[in-house]
Amino acid sequence: MKVSHRPGEARSEWLAQPPAEWEALLRSISPITDKTSHLRFRWRGDLEQWMLYECMPKRLLAPDRAAQLTQHWSDLPQAEQMGRRRMVSEYQFWMYRTHGVEVRPFWCLQGSKFITGGTPYAFTERERRVMEAEGMEGAEPIPAGMLPNIPFSQTVADAILRRDKLLAVGNNLDALEKENRPEALRAADEETERQYRKAFLKWNHEVNQPTVEFMKWYRHQDAYEESFAPAPDGLANTLSDWKDRFVETGNGGGGVASSRKIQIAVR
Repeated sequence: MKVSHRPGEARSEWLAQPPAEWEALLRSISPITDKTSHLRFRWRGDLEQWMLYECMPKRLLAPDRAAQLTQHWSDLPQAEQMGRRRMVSEYQFWMYRTHGVEVRPFWCLQGSKFITGGTPYAFTERERRVMEAEGMEGAEPIPAGMLPNIPFSQTVADAILRRDKLLAVGNNLDALEKENRPEALRAADEETERQYRKAFLKWNHEVNQPTVEFMKWYRHQDAYEESFAPAPDGLANTLSDWKDRFVETGNGGGGVASSRKIQIAVR
């Protein structure tokens, strides 16, 4: 029997609380403030799995987005209701009304013997561009709910922190203005960028191995041939050249004709 809910009404699964030790560990790496985003637990009843959601305080949101989260779709004219329901979920509306944050799924507490730190809910644009350059165009994270539940532990926290640190460093390097810096500082910046790019490629390869294994399984399913074209000739050699160029310059463009997938700038 389908349960009906009034607009903005809390649902029992949204009120579920994780173990106290999980909450204490999460707050040690992601304190709740109104100046930065932070993480919160959510029990997904449809998946029977705990997840981590990224929470952005209202003061950091664009006015247009805050307005969308403030007014429930049922209060809008009929013609506007479908669009709002696609833009703001019931959970997002409730969390904004009760906690003053916009929430988005971030990390899945699922794993196996070989996947011990959980899996990302979605790839960032930087991660996706690197994966496309490595010939994994169209690859997606392991779907939430596909693997067994795992507890929130220091292993999971370390995986999240490592990912965040590398992505944050990359974003900082993207914004770095080197033109007006002394030559010695520019040289230090460039060496830092090379080391970062090496670390990012290594980390991206390691953290996405579960996705690679999943895709190896998926390629034997009937839907695979409809989703992915065969790898182009010479992909391995082109990829090696692309990685060298990326480490030295931060630019992955200029791939050869045998693999147009490599003609991607990853900065």
